[in-house]
Amino acid sequence: MKFKKLKPLLTLTMAAGMIFSFSVPSHSMAAENDQFNMKQIQSMLSGLSKEERATLNELNASPTFTISPDIKQDSAELVSVIVEFKTLPAKVAVKQQLLLGKQKAVTNAEQQVEASHKSFSTFISSMKKKKSIDKFDANKLEIIHEYKHAFNGVSMTLPGTAVQSLLASDEVKEYGVTKKSN
Repeated sequence: MKFKKLKPLLTLTMAAGMIFSFSVPSHSMAAENDQFNMKQIQSMLSGLSKEERATLNELNASPTFTISPDIKQDSAELVSVIVEFKTLPAKVAVKQQLLLGKQKAVTNAEQQVEASHKSFSTFISSMKKKKSIDKFDANKLEIIHEYKHAFNGVSMTLPGTAVQSLLASDEVKEYGVTKKSN
């Protein structure tokens, strides 16, 4: 009986809460403090132990890479892959350099990201132009989407037999299968 009297009040309160949550952008409530000055960075670095410094240096070391066993490298069947470039996204590169005590301009980092995409596109174009390759149909190489902000790379489809050829690009850090294409 009491619940019947409280039900309209509860419904009104929930509706008002939902309307309010949709009307206020969530990013305005989050504190943005991604600007560090050199003193703050030096302070953070001076507080690191030898083990923490070694870990930081390991993060900068290049990882070992193997081709996913999900990719049938002997098949012309198309696979969708995401390719990560060696060049970091601009904001990530700037922050990483700051953590290392170095400065890097955002515009310079953005130019490096653009250059990595242009270089990879040129590499793919050169693969398409090579008519002597009989392992795969070069016309099936297709860049679907370019990523430049949180991740620097591309998503693309290509025959499984062409996957090994991606490693010849100076831009490719690693790649992984997203799904099989039809």
